[in-house]
Amino acid sequence: MLYQAVQAELETFLARARARERPVPRFVERELRGLCRWTGALIADEHGVYDPSSSADRMVLGIRGQVSEMERDSLVHRMVEARWSKARRGEVFTIPPAGYELDEAEQWVLSSDEAVQGALRRVFDKFDELGAARQVYLWWRGAGLPFPVRRTQPRAHPIVWVPISYRLVYETLRHPIYAGAFVFGRSHTTRVLDPETQRIVVHRGIRREMKDWPVLIQDHHPGYISFAQYLRNQERLHANAVMRGPTTDESHAGPSREGRALLQGLARCGHCGRRMYVSYAGARAARTLQYRCSRNRASPHGTAGGSNVWPATWPGLPSLRNDCRGSTMAGSSTG
Repeated sequence: MLYQAVQAELETFLARARARERPVPRFVERELRGLCRWTGALIADEHGVYDPSSSADRMVLGIRGQVSEMERDSLVHRMVEARWSKARRGEVFTIPPAGYELDEAEQWVLSSDEAVQGALRRVFDKFDELGAARQVYLWWRGAGLPFPVRRTQPRAHPIVWVPISYRLVYETLRHPIYAGAFVFGRSHTTRVLDPETQRIVVHRGIRREMKDWPVLIQDHHPGYISFAQYLRNQERLHANAVMRGPTTDESHAGPSREGRALLQGLARCGHCGRRMYVSYAGARAARTLQYRCSRNRASPHGTAGGSNVWPATWPGLPSLRNDCRGSTMAGSSTG
């Protein structure tokens, strides 16, 4: 009964391992050898048949397992290092995005389709003109223009024209390939142990900052913009960011938003120095605004009314508002 149960579990485990194309872990091999030893099962491979109940055969199986594991790790290490070596020379080429092609010498060149080139150049020109990726997206959508993207299909990677989206505009502005730069290692994978489930959690696609990029080769291929302009675009995108990220400090003001608050993104708490956010209350016709500290939002000490902040920051603002209101009323009465 025990032998039949072990045999059924072993066949199920090995079938799952073969289906996933993964090697059997070392601790599983030890457990399997122990089960085979106490159940009288034999282990066979292309070299011979081994009896786990024999100490000599167990030693041979252990040594062979360790040697095979070292060989596998050595092969993986050599392949990874060879890839990094090619990346440092700028020779790791993948499928080029829309706007680039591979010539006969396996070098990146600008697309031969002038319509594709014109669309990509228009993205950068409009960003210089409008100053925000969202404004470029809104203008593009309002004009009803399609956008070129490269589809990854088996044995073919055609350029197709699709409706514009904000993600396409943002990724085009963010990617350094359009500045003529070769970058390798912009993202990485981390593995951490979850203390609650005791399982390894894999986080993929974690972005690195530009200063932490392992490989960055400028002037690697023809670009649609210069690398200096690319850096300016990244600074503008970072300044326009509304949501705060891990790299956002307290000096980040953010873009200008709708509303009557003149100090949005600029006001700082007098207690802790953190940013103060704007909140509105009341009916739409007579809404009042307040500046609230990002830390002490529930505390009255972290709140300041807009009518109290304006005279302290700009003494002439109340009189200016009254003058503007009086001129507006006079104009409406004479009209």
